[in-house]
Amino acid sequence: MDHREIQRLSAADMTPSVFRDLVEHGEDLLVERKAQIPEPERLGAVVSSMANMLGGWILIGVEDRTRQLVPLELKGGIDLQSHIGNLLRKVLDPVPPFLAGTLVVDGSQVGFIRVFKASAPVLVRGSGAVYSRDAGGKRPISDHRELLELARAGEEAEKEA
Repeated sequence: MDHREIQRLSAADMTPSVFRDLVEHGEDLLVERKAQIPEPERLGAVVSSMANMLGGWILIGVEDRTRQLVPLELKGGIDLQSHIGNLLRKVLDPVPPFLAGTLVVDGSQVGFIRVFKASAPVLVRGSGAVYSRDAGGKRPISDHRELLELARAGEEAEKEA
């Protein structure tokens, strides 16, 4: 699966086959794998980095190094969309648009978060950091010029919308 196909995927397209394809695609600018839902600050950093760039997919229930599926541990009756929203509201400002869901792949319940590109820079409250992404994953923005460019890109996206 190439980057254009990954960017065009919607949450409605997520099937066991598509999930497996994303797992095999590996981690990069658009895809990140997590065995379980990370602590709020760590989840916020990943979501921030994706929202501040092109958006992307976080696959939950996948061991990063081995790519083995690990059943997602959700307490009874928890809706993943609401749970992720509650976690992100604690650590991000603003919370970018996202969709989260679960599905069963090879007998294991797994989850996904589809993060969309934000129209304003998304920062992690506790650290005050703003993250970006490159082929190696998330990285904090430390150059003020890059931060200004991110803000300008957000303004342009808002005008286009």
